[in-house]
Amino acid sequence: MPGVTIALANTKYGAISSSDGSFRIQGIPAGRYELRVSFVGYETKVYPDIVVSTGHRTDMLFELTESVLRYSEGIVVKGGYYREDPSMSVSSHGLDYEEIRRNPGGVEDISRVILSLPGVLTSSDDRNDLIVRGGNPTENLNLVDNIEVPNINHFGTQGASGGPIGILNTDFIREVNFSSGGFPVKYGDRLSSVMDIKLREGSRERIQGDINLNMAGFGAVLEAPLTEKGSIMLSAKKSFLDIIAKLNVSSSITAIPNYSNYALKAVYDLDESNQVSVVALGGIDEITFQENEYEIESMFKEYKLGSDQTAVAGGINYRRLWSRKSYSLVTISDNYNSYYSDVFNPGTGAYFYKNSSYENEAHIKADFVYKFSAASELTAGAGAKLINYRHDVFYEGDTSFVIRNSMVDTIVFDPLNYAGKVKTNKYFTFFQYTHWFGEKLKATTGVRYDNFAYIKNSSAFSYRGGLSWYFTPVTNLNLFYGTFYQTPPYIWLSSDSTSRELENIRADHIVIGVEHFFTEDIKFTVEAYYKKYSQVPVSKSIPEFTSANAGGAYGAYIIRNLSSNGSGVSRGVEITLQKKLLDGYYGIVSYGLSDVRFTALDGISRPGSFDFGNIFTIVLGYIPNSVFECSFKWRYAGGRPYTPFNEPLSKLYGKGVEDYSRTNALRHPPYHRLDLRADYRITFDNWNIVTYFELQNAYFRLNLYETQWDMQENREKNIYQWRFFPVGGFSIEF
Repeated sequence: MPGVTIALANTKYGAISSSDGSFRIQGIPAGRYELRVSFVGYETKVYPDIVVSTGHRTDMLFELTESVLRYSEGIVVKGGYYREDPSMSVSSHGLDYEEIRRNPGGVEDISRVILSLPGVLTSSDDRNDLIVRGGNPTENLNLVDNIEVPNINHFGTQGASGGPIGILNTDFIREVNFSSGGFPVKYGDRLSSVMDIKLREGSRERIQGDINLNMAGFGAVLEAPLTEKGSIMLSAKKSFLDIIAKLNVSSSITAIPNYSNYALKAVYDLDESNQVSVVALGGIDEITFQENEYEIESMFKEYKLGSDQTAVAGGINYRRLWSRKSYSLVTISDNYNSYYSDVFNPGTGAYFYKNSSYENEAHIKADFVYKFSAASELTAGAGAKLINYRHDVFYEGDTSFVIRNSMVDTIVFDPLNYAGKVKTNKYFTFFQYTHWFGEKLKATTGVRYDNFAYIKNSSAFSYRGGLSWYFTPVTNLNLFYGTFYQTPPYIWLSSDSTSRELENIRADHIVIGVEHFFTEDIKFTVEAYYKKYSQVPVSKSIPEFTSANAGGAYGAYIIRNLSSNGSGVSRGVEITLQKKLLDGYYGIVSYGLSDVRFTALDGISRPGSFDFGNIFTIVLGYIPNSVFECSFKWRYAGGRPYTPFNEPLSKLYGKGVEDYSRTNALRHPPYHRLDLRADYRITFDNWNIVTYFELQNAYFRLNLYETQWDMQENREKNIYQWRFFPVGGFSIEF
């Protein structure tokens, strides 16, 4: 787009974009700047957190949106500091690279950064599962440059989306749009949230890179031009806890994670209207256990434990600009995940547990956008997946006695021993139309069709629609209603012959919210939501068990003997006050009140396992100059429900016996934690250093992780989360 004005606020520096939309601003002193992008007929965009350094050339990519609102008062209608996806009318949040990098408690892991947003929690401090408005971790969609990635974590839970450590290098990220509900029809096969990650391009003018070291490992990024028409960017990272253990520097490390990851992005402009990009990322994981130190329950003393995983995802994007009014995007991608873990007795040659599996999806999809005018837009798309998975699972079983309805029952988890390979497919299509009625009312309506050939009732039709009424220049009311469907995880479908009878899980969303801008950088939001779940898989063996309560633990999320007779509801209110960086300060304060309940086969409505009730989060940061910055995050969450042990039976049999008749009848104490962070930049002639240091759980709060049965002492024991965890790292940019 030619003629766009790009200016550094309160400086003499600026530029006008050329005929191909490119621009260059030279001679800028190192420091932090606010960048404003404006063009007649388009919404002004403000980027308050642009860092110019001697070590890196700063590349920017802007996406402008045509303006419909033209108030005669001259008041800014919507804060240019906020860059949420315009297709999302409710529950949407945008983050840029600097907001991700400096987030206290985030340790440069995008999933942990998302935990600062309203309505989002995790299952425990050692994991980054996203619990969004009471939904379990299977319900979240991850996209990286329009490529679907089932799990963006090392040691990811099979069948869910969480894990302990992120795979994606944050240096690759340009921005993230996150939706906690009410997302449009172009996103499908998930019930709760969408994390749409957009990667930046590498430098088109010079070779540059950085070397980084932090608690996640040692890594490097290298980027270079591909002539003047493109660029390539590579990264790799390797953990070093295994090296520390071999050197016996820390004898306290017993379960040793050994992992590495890599990423690539290459972009090439075929001409002014056609662009091709290639993206690839992956991780290799292994855990080893030090036998002489690993404390394990007595029943496993004679066993050896092992686990390793591989995750790969990649694809090609072809983007074509047909005219000033239309463009298309075609994506061909593939993701592959392999899992191996076992608990093995070398003396007897017997396995207690073994899982050797892989899951593969080959995906093609196409999106087309046409703007009839500034007030009307049509979006359409279609796609298909070829699915190939194999699950080879053995589990000796758990026939611990449980008490149910005053009767002793021995069926907890039957032995598993199955191996099977499945080839099947999914396909979808969607249409969405957005129209402004006058200058104050925007309506969006969309339909979607999904088909999963493997299950008996393979079709799912969805409708989603929203209204936004801008009744003052700085205040708008948003409404949304929509239906969402999600297929059961593949690991459930192969566990028994009846799994093909399972239905697509359904959730109906209703969201109403008010958004008000006090100033361009300060936004206040109130949202009420209602999620009604139906066709939820529940156990036919344990009438109190619902799949909605699981998915936030390590290993494979294996459940079997299911029927789609469960239901549930998640409802709540979220209040958020957010300030983007201006005058050296930024922050977000949010409070959420929720009620989450699910019903299994016994027909009793019980609190969901992710029903925290009250959630309060405050993040504040101060950047006095271009060298130093500091921030903190404090979070409070109500007690998480849990199922207690039946103490007499547990003592009788010497292991934990849960009382399923009291499923989620008790709650842990409330959770709260303070994280402190400081960042410091050192600038040299042609390179610079960025360092950070964090104190996580700075006041040593004893937050309960879970209650276990100690088989050696034959009693209940509390296991606590991190009491105090200092972390830090640095990056050398050149």
